[in-house]
This record gives sequence, C-alpha cells and structure tokens, in this order.
Amino acid sequence: MSRFAIIDTATKSVLTVIEYEEPPSNPPPGFSEGVIAVQNEDASADWTWDGHTLSAPPAAPAPIFVPASASKLGLKRALGEIGRWNEAKALMASNAGVQEEWDLAIEIKRADPLAQIIIAAMSLSEADVDAILIRAAALV
Repeated sequence: MSRFAIIDTATKSVLTVIEYEEPPSNPPPGFSEGVIAVQNEDASADWTWDGHTLSAPPAAPAPIFVPASASKLGLKRALGEIGRWNEAKALMASNAGVQEEWDLAIEIKRADPLAQIIIAAMSLSEADVDAILIRAAALV
C-alpha cells in the first residue's frame, strides 16, 4: 500500500490522506476535477501544497522554560541590559531589610518576599519577570 495526499489544487490544501494499493487516477476515485493524488508516505492532512511540492507544517516552537529563581549576578546583568539595575540598587539601598536579604541570598527565588518587594516596587509585570528570569539564567 502507498500513501497519497488528496489535494485540492485550487486552494492548494490537503483534503485527506488515503492509502491505495495501486496509484489512483487523477482525479482520484470519488473526487472531482481539480483534485489530485500525490504520493508521499509521510503526508498528513495538515501539510501544504505549493503547486509542486508537499510540505510538512513548521515544527511547533519549543516551550520556553521560565526558571523559578536566578543568581544575583544573572539578575544584575539582566536588569542592567534593560536599564533597570540602578533602580533596583537604589530600592535595595533605601530599605535596610531588603539590602540585607539581597546581601545574604545566594539566589533569588521568584516567590521570595524579597523578590515580591522588588517586583512590586519596580512595577514589573509577570511577563517582565519571566523575561528577566529567562535572560538572567542565560547570562551566568
């Protein structure tokens, strides 16, 4: 058996995929003019036709992993890249408790009260925090 993509040449879309023991006629049995059968053992209904070639759909992007924490050096570098490190430094310097926690921490966890204070004071959105954590992980 061979696999054939049944293609509507007007819309350049794959209508279905059928297995035939012998190559079908064009148009294939049961289909109207403007429909062709193209042999391809891997084709599926989500493939596309450009008039000459069947193509698989683009691969789905890999999911983005957002770390739950980052090193202080990574955070300093990531915040520096977006011009917000001096703001974070000033915030820590203005609050002795925040500065002490920063100084004693090895890494900063997103859920830590220290991080939540900094996030709120800097008006960072969840998307901002995600981007900073992703970039911080890449910069160490």
